[in-house]
Amino acid sequence: TMTYTSTTAPLYSGIHLLIGSGVESVIENNQISNIACTTTSTGTSANGVFSGIYLGSSAVAKVIGNTIGSSTGTGSISVTVNGAGTPIVNGIKSDATGTIKIENNTIGA
Repeated sequence: TMTYTSTTAPLYSGIHLLIGSGVESVIENNQISNIACTTTSTGTSANGVFSGIYLGSSAVAKVIGNTIGSSTGTGSISVTVNGAGTPIVNGIKSDATGTIKIENNTIGA
């Protein structure tokens, strides 16, 4: 288990993709799990306090068949925010301006 404790915006992403235009990336069959994040930051920027997979810039990507957390049980990913505000927590977040295909992914606890 990876434990992350911070008083500043941790902006943790299991996979963080920032690439230029015209290049296609495939993010396929990854497992993102066993992560515990604790912070006092509200993390309200684009990818928030936690994103399993974050796509930004002008990425062209396929995000297929990934598992973020666990499809059974609880506690595989834990995000605790000890502060005011409304933090952002994402399974998969895309701010990309390119063509993005997101399908057949599993997001659980």
